[in-house]
Amino acid sequence: MNQFTVVGNVTKKPELRTSAKGKHFIHVSLAVNRPYSNKTDFFVFSAFGDTAVKMKSLNKGDRILIQSYVENNQYEKDGQKVYGTDYIITYYELVRKRR
Repeated sequence: MNQFTVVGNVTKKPELRTSAKGKHFIHVSLAVNRPYSNKTDFFVFSAFGDTAVKMKSLNKGDRILIQSYVENNQYEKDGQKVYGTDYIITYYELVRKRR
């Protein structure tokens, strides 16, 4: 199973974009606190289509749950292989902040 689920805070307002082929997409940056630690991890997620359009209403500081799958990719730049990891959103929801 390829599923990655996290709860975290949006670090900046996401900007809805449109590809050259007219498809909507958005990148969402999320800060995720590690349990039992003082450390925070930062992830950038991508969403497409209707999900991307709905996510444009998110604001910095919103606490959200994201379910995604992970894609590994590689390409060549200046003769060197570059490896990357993408997190593609399949579901999200706003989560109430702890009091």
